[in-house]
Amino acid sequence: MSDLEKNTDKFENLNRDTFIKTIRVVAESIKDSKDLLNKTGIMEYFKELHLTEPQQELIYDYLKKMWEDRSALSPKLKVQEQSEITLHQSGQDKQNEMTMHKPHFFQMYLKEMEEIKPCTPKEEEILYDQLLAGNREAMQKLSDQWLPRIYRMAKECVTVEKELADAVQEGNLAVFMSLNHMLGSGRNVDFKFVLEQAAKEAIEAYLCSAAEAADMDQSLIAKAALVYEAQKVLAQEFQRMPTIEELEQYTRISAEELEDLLALSETK
Repeated sequence: MSDLEKNTDKFENLNRDTFIKTIRVVAESIKDSKDLLNKTGIMEYFKELHLTEPQQELIYDYLKKMWEDRSALSPKLKVQEQSEITLHQSGQDKQNEMTMHKPHFFQMYLKEMEEIKPCTPKEEEILYDQLLAGNREAMQKLSDQWLPRIYRMAKECVTVEKELADAVQEGNLAVFMSLNHMLGSGRNVDFKFVLEQAAKEAIEAYLCSAAEAADMDQSLIAKAALVYEAQKVLAQEFQRMPTIEELEQYTRISAEELEDLLALSETK
């Protein structure tokens, strides 16, 4: 492999935050799509990052595999998934609830993970040497070897079952990025430490973001409930619907935020 090929295969030149956010947006948008966009269509999302051809290939392969895992659902499985939700809603045991929180594409991922034959320490050492020499096949094998480890790491960190699939995906993406950085670099590092740190940081960052979003949602729900109750109380008192100014004085919520909350409630 030439120096040019080695350099173009790296992602160090990209803005990491922008790249990760774009990957998430595309992954979410194609997850339930009937048809996968072609490479040109997917690369439209990344056009501002000015990706090299090898970078485009790696990203497209990664997203294509994710979509294929999701698209492998049969109509029978979809019916089963709906049945699980119905069982949960009718008050079945906790196991049904946990099953509902594992979409079938993730269950298929777990099944695929179980079929991966673990490498011996010596075999893995050889794969890392091949990775440093620029062997893409070694990179893929190492990525597969890390799937069970990332799952265990995510399982230890996650407290809300429905967040597990996304936490695993974030960990996988982080390891994928790290392996790609090492590809053809020739730099010997503590592979286990580097990859574990990458996965752990990505999982924790996702869980922190999810917790913040959940707190924000709860705060929004609480404020919306307060405004609704305030409207009822003031409507009874004034025999008419209260104005924004009257709601602001009663709830101590700014007029601007009240307008947003009222607009939100109207769209539901």
